[in-house]
Amino acid sequence: MRHFPFPVLLAVILVSCAVKEQPADWIIIGKIWTADPEQPWAEAMALRGDSILEVGTQADMKKWTGEETKESIYETDELIVPGFIDTHVHFVEGGLALSSVKLRDASSPEEFIN
Repeated sequence: MRHFPFPVLLAVILVSCAVKEQPADWIIIGKIWTADPEQPWAEAMALRGDSILEVGTQADMKKWTGEETKESIYETDELIVPGFIDTHVHFVEGGLALSSVKLRDASSPEEFIN
């Protein structure tokens, strides 16, 4: 019977017990603005359900790709941005809604944003 060195045996056990991440539902490829000052632009993102799993390069997305993962590629002149934007407002209702926002006591731009 052959004996393996302990570090090799430990590595084999750890690799075999590692939990594999579930694949993404979608891989989106395009020009993505992240709103993150550390990484303002990305070329791809992985999505599962209503969650963003990772934003980065197309190569970064390979680990999230599974048999059921769908891919969507956007043209280079289209821009993907975070959030939901309502493109219209009803004048009276919109004005009344803005009057109920209480931001006068905000002491800094950060507090205003929060």
